[in-house]
Amino acid sequence: TVVKRGIDMDRATDALIQLIKDHGRWVDPPIEE
Repeated sequence: TVVKRGIDMDRATDALIQLIKDHGRWVDPPIEE
């Protein structure tokens, strides 16, 4: 299923993260001390 087309490779990671955040599924990674 295509969700979004025409995303430049240099922006693909940020676009994917934003898409996940928009759907309320993003979980920040744990902070390592």
